[in-house]
Amino acid sequence: MMHAVLEAAKRAKDHVLNFKGSIKGHRVLSCKRACGHLTLMADYFAPDALFADHFCRCFLMRKTVFDRLYHGIWSYDDYFILKKDFLETIGFSGYKKCMAALRMLAYGTPADSCNKYLRMSEDTCGNAMVRFATAVVEMFGPQYLREQTVADTERLLATLEVRGWPGLLGSLDCMQWKWNNCLKTLHGQYQGHVKKPTIIFKAVASQDLWIWHAFFCMPESHNDINVLQGSPLFARLVEKKTHPCHYIVNENGYNKGYYLVDGMYPPWATFVRTISNPVGQKKARFAPRQGVRKDVERVFGILHDHFAVVRGPAKQ
Repeated sequence: MMHAVLEAAKRAKDHVLNFKGSIKGHRVLSCKRACGHLTLMADYFAPDALFADHFCRCFLMRKTVFDRLYHGIWSYDDYFILKKDFLETIGFSGYKKCMAALRMLAYGTPADSCNKYLRMSEDTCGNAMVRFATAVVEMFGPQYLREQTVADTERLLATLEVRGWPGLLGSLDCMQWKWNNCLKTLHGQYQGHVKKPTIIFKAVASQDLWIWHAFFCMPESHNDINVLQGSPLFARLVEKKTHPCHYIVNENGYNKGYYLVDGMYPPWATFVRTISNPVGQKKARFAPRQGVRKDVERVFGILHDHFAVVRGPAKQ
């Protein structure tokens, strides 16, 4: 008798361990996926969409840009292709997944904020954002995240020379990105003058909002000079692999470009620092022209406005 009971218990245990179906006793909720897709299409993507005039305000981008992003990631990752499961139940469309990802990036909203309108769970929205970011980097990275070429250098030099800065390669500065869920063991490393865990993002930008150099993930405990020394910005210059940069100033020829920076940076030959208190006629005439350095500040401001995930504390 006892042997039979033990055998039955063993079979029940094996059945529980090997059970791969739905959990018994749990309610199965219908999120009406098709209803959420139809509502989204009627609001923004149909020929007579209800909110067609407000598309840019909702997505913080033009519809042409969204269409290019959507078709790019759709061709890269079949995760964004509408499918049906084994029971012929319609899944989540690529438009819903893209909208969830963009709203989280543009407005800094949590993953569970889109479930009522898009009929998607928190896990699905979070996974969609990760897959969306990965697909965008893989598809558009070779064009927009590439290294500077000779043609790019010539274009920058020509554009900035017209603005009165021959030989200038861009504006250099750093911004702070708050890390909300930083581990307590890392607080001391990632805290600086902000008094909150922060990660530093350093960039070189031009007037056309092109960030042609970016360096990220340095802790806030480092200052701008430490970040500069840790970045690969001048690695090619040290190795003498930089692109040609020839210009003339006051009848003197130069072959190395320079950057506009604030007063915190060291007085290197490749930096032109801000004159905060110009004394003398020469410096007084020179100081107003340094407004070109605000190009990088303008880029940071646009990043804050269009991607609230950068402005607010990072949830992860």
